[in-house]
Amino acid sequence: MARRRQGASRTDSSPQPAVEFRHAVPLLGFLGGAALLYGVMVKVTDPAVLPVNAIRIESPLVHVKPEQLREVVAQQVTPGFLQVDVEQIRTDLEAMPWVRRASVRRGWPDRLLVQVEEQQPLARWSGGGLVNAEGELFKPHSGEDWQALPLLRGPEGTEQTMAKALHEMQGILTPLGLAVSHLTMNERRSWDLRLENGLRLGLGKSDAKVRLLRFVRVYAEVLMPRLDAIDSVDLRYTNGFAVRWRDGHAPAAV
Repeated sequence: MARRRQGASRTDSSPQPAVEFRHAVPLLGFLGGAALLYGVMVKVTDPAVLPVNAIRIESPLVHVKPEQLREVVAQQVTPGFLQVDVEQIRTDLEAMPWVRRASVRRGWPDRLLVQVEEQQPLARWSGGGLVNAEGELFKPHSGEDWQALPLLRGPEGTEQTMAKALHEMQGILTPLGLAVSHLTMNERRSWDLRLENGLRLGLGKSDAKVRLLRFVRVYAEVLMPRLDAIDSVDLRYTNGFAVRWRDGHAPAAV
């Protein structure tokens, strides 16, 4: 019986170290591969290995010079091609007065591709700056003369409302060959309009579009022949309008 116990003892003592070694081989291979991959990543993220060598502007430009855009982008390229923060560059570009929107993407192996949407000025704003077609206020630093653009005058924060109204009113007047030079909305939300020919229109607070259409219907036959003598037209009437003559007489109902 003692021999059987010894035989059983020899059977239970299998070569465990060999089994542990077989499991260790894949682990060592994985660690070696990870170390190699880490070394490659460290190498390719080194700005000296993959620098940004070119900045391509892909949009046609009117108000912004390509050199101005490249100067802003160049301030952020130090980390290299893979590490450069394209979102930060986009933010910096959109902080430029004439840039409404920007996009920046990588072009392998060493380029940054830049697209910008420039501001399209619709009108001047009485408080300073320009308003685009979407009613967004922006303030360019250039010394360009924008006096040919209509002037919008209204309460702060009404830029979008006034840009929309200007677009609609100008659309109504264009078939007559008339153009808006000033559009005013006062604190009571009452509208006044001045045309490039000097004629002033009082549109009131409500139904401004309807009243302007009434003006359009009578302009050619009733008002245009007397235009040199007319100072302003008050359209705040239900079924008609009043004319103020340049000689200072009281308004005459028409």
